[in-house]
Order: sequence, then C-alpha cells, then structure tokens
Amino acid sequence: MGAKLGTMFSIGDRVVYPGYGVGQVNSIEEKDLSGRKELFLVLAFTDTENVSKVMIPNSSIEGVGLRQPSSAKVVKEAFEFLKNGVPESFATWKDRFTAHTVMVAKGDLISIARVLKSLYMQNLKKPLSFREKKMYQRCLLLMSSEAALVKNTPRPKIETEIQAALEGK
Repeated sequence: MGAKLGTMFSIGDRVVYPGYGVGQVNSIEEKDLSGRKELFLVLAFTDTENVSKVMIPNSSIEGVGLRQPSSAKVVKEAFEFLKNGVPESFATWKDRFTAHTVMVAKGDLISIARVLKSLYMQNLKKPLSFREKKMYQRCLLLMSSEAALVKNTPRPKIETEIQAALEGK
C-alpha cells in the first residue's frame, strides 16, 4: 500500500466503484483544472475483456460511491439472500427495471444480490428482456468480482457458488 497523498485511498488499494466493479488504485495524480489543483485517483479495472482506466477527482469520491470492498460478513449476508431471500415484486416491467437500476447504482453488495435474485426469479416465470439480461450479467460480474476478492477465490468458482445459492443449494 502506498502513501495516501491527501486522499482516503492509497496506491495499490482495491476499491469498488458502483457500476464498474472491483478496481485497483494505480496512481494518484495532481491535475491543474482552470488554475485549481485537484487530486485524481487513477483506477484500473481488469475484470472485463479489456483493461479500463478511470480517473476520479478526489472531491467526487463520496459522490460516485467509491468504497472499500465489503466485509466477509456482508458477502455471507448477500449469499444468504440469494439462497433464502424473497425479492420485491413489481406491478410492471418498467417499475421493476427502474427499481433495479437504482439498486445497481447504489452499488452495495446486498443491493446487487437483491437485483440478481429478483431477475433470477423473474426469469423462472418468463424470459428476461434484453435489457434485463444485460443487467443480470452485469450484476453477476459485480457480485462475483467483489466476492472473489473478499473470499480470495477465483471468480468462476464464485459464479458457480452464486448459481447454487440462487437455486437454493
């Protein structure tokens, strides 16, 4: 772990960025923005096909929801919800999609698990729409990458555990 350099994260820290997933702080850079100096965290996300880099101004860290990875206790609670939780029901597809979008943007692991469970249950009744399939895959990636980090387990094994939990096993 590197020096904090005036930010709540250090170089080398693993972080969770809602909507992106688990990343690593590669560097902390100071940029001049119209005569005002601002620190930026440079994050790398490698859990997708391509390596993505994102720069987040230090002043926006809280606003974008950047956080430390969940605790082992929270991961356990998320898996418990996948196995035994009862997802909310919604009157319409639009209501469901809107609520799920808000929960994904919130970015905490329990919210992601709630969306996964809801979409899994919905798919048992009726095939998901294209947009909901994409959301399901995104939530699976978000949850599996964070749980894999916390449990120090390969992501494919975690995805198998998630599927088993969804099936009530």
